[in-house]
Amino acid sequence: MCAECGDLGCGALQALVERSPDGFVWHDFAFENNYDTSMTDADSYRAIGPFVFNKAEYWQVLNERAATLPAT
Repeated sequence: MCAECGDLGCGALQALVERSPDGFVWHDFAFENNYDTSMTDADSYRAIGPFVFNKAEYWQVLNERAATLPAT
């Protein structure tokens, strides 16, 4: 999402995230927005990834980050 306003309409780098038996894989990166599919740019990001993350380490990082967020 947009770093300034949080709106997907400004454009965002997105990826498919898949769960594997051993962890998570991030792949198929693209730049998209939420109003014009013709502006989707996957070609510029084809050389990025895939990124493979160990399941235990992935959850540890997410839980550590979640612990720093204010309660709502």
